[in-house]
Amino acid sequence: MREPLAGVTEVEGTETRRPKAYLLRDLVVALALLPVFSCVVRGDVTPWPWGVTQLTHNEYSDGEAQIHNGQIAWSSRLGQDMADQEICFWDGSSISRITTNSYIDYLPRTHNGHLTWVGWAGTGSDEVEIFHWYDGTTTRLTNNSLYDYRPRVYDGQVAWVGSDGNDQEIYLWDYATEKTTKITDDTVSDYWPEIWNGQVTWSTAYGRIYLWESGTTTMVNENYYDSGWTPRIHNGQITWWGGGAGNDEIFYWDGSQCSRITSNYWFNDRDPEIHNGQIVWHMYDGNDWEIFFWNGTWTGTQPNITQVTDNTWDDQYPQICDGQVVWHAKWARPGVKRDVHYWDGSTVYRVTDSTLGGMYPRIWNGQVVWYGSDGNDTEIFYATYGQGPADLTLNPYDITVLLGEEVSFTATATNIDSPTFRWDWEGDGVWDTDWASANEAGHPYSEIGIYYPAVQARDPASNTWTAEGRVEVTPELGTWVLLASGSALGAVLRRRRKK
Repeated sequence: MREPLAGVTEVEGTETRRPKAYLLRDLVVALALLPVFSCVVRGDVTPWPWGVTQLTHNEYSDGEAQIHNGQIAWSSRLGQDMADQEICFWDGSSISRITTNSYIDYLPRTHNGHLTWVGWAGTGSDEVEIFHWYDGTTTRLTNNSLYDYRPRVYDGQVAWVGSDGNDQEIYLWDYATEKTTKITDDTVSDYWPEIWNGQVTWSTAYGRIYLWESGTTTMVNENYYDSGWTPRIHNGQITWWGGGAGNDEIFYWDGSQCSRITSNYWFNDRDPEIHNGQIVWHMYDGNDWEIFFWNGTWTGTQPNITQVTDNTWDDQYPQICDGQVVWHAKWARPGVKRDVHYWDGSTVYRVTDSTLGGMYPRIWNGQVVWYGSDGNDTEIFYATYGQGPADLTLNPYDITVLLGEEVSFTATATNIDSPTFRWDWEGDGVWDTDWASANEAGHPYSEIGIYYPAVQARDPASNTWTAEGRVEVTPELGTWVLLASGSALGAVLRRRRKK
């Protein structure tokens, strides 16, 4: 540890307390170890300047959205009171319903196309099982009358917590070998497993944090004052929240030593997430919850921490990827229960701009997914940082052509995923073609007049965009001469009749 935590006497299986003689020293140490704060962002937020896509359009309640590698998994409640809940998956081009069973399927996770989730047989049943799906095949990993819960997936490995009939233990299933390993087998309940590249971390009921890799288990924290819960792991580094001093702090293990990131002693720091050695969490400052970020560096023994938010509403449950952070803000706008916010390292953006808001966002490589209301139920939405709003344009937009001339049109789709197109040549509201991937098409106009052709683009989630143009069809030169001659002759005849 960077901060020495001596003077603690521990007895296995009992609660340990800090000797009174050390309380004053702890206060002095805390003041000396106050972190270096920088780049404090106040309550101002910037509206999201890029596009937001509604992924689902249905009459169900969609939620628990997760994202990895541009692929999104979520649960969809098909009945009232959780009568039926299924797992759905978007592979970047189309939506698939993964489960079609009588179970209540929930808590999905996804990684590189692998999915895992919990299936519950329903009210009154103790049958709570773990499932895995990959490339069209579903595998039931557990089959017992015990309680299996909280699966996590990395490539083809799934870790979860389950009862062995005595207490809670940690299990690991491998897709390549189709074998299940019981990682823990002790008399203490183990909880909150997380997995990264074959490494599994978890915490015990007594706040001990462990790391398992290739059959070897290591205790990460060593004493009462760095005990904690809900560890997170990435690239072999672990973070968690806890501590035994009456408030909660953030801790970090770099693979060899343990460090305490926060030392405020007055406020609760909780729910950290880690990616590439950088950590984000929320802290209750006595008034509301705010977002904090540690960039993984130190000034001497002091961590360089950025306070991302400082406002009058609750900012909670941040997620991080490559130094970019998302979270939801509660009641940041009047009448809006929650909004999705995004921090790119310098600017806080409000991603959701409607009165419907959004909650529990997840992030991967600048892509954000969340669930929010469409006015009727909850749907899945996503957005991409730096990617402008989706748009569709038609070229030529305004043109004059001769009778019988074919007009060649080009539809340009900007920031629309895998678009297909259909055409309405006259603008009469009737689509003249089926959907096709080609964005170029031609049509001859055989009657004189003005037309308003339209093209519509559709993405795999059935979102549509429409663009219109104007075509004026004029007679050919010979027709003009004939019409002009006919008009002149008609005028002469009319004059002769008048005489």
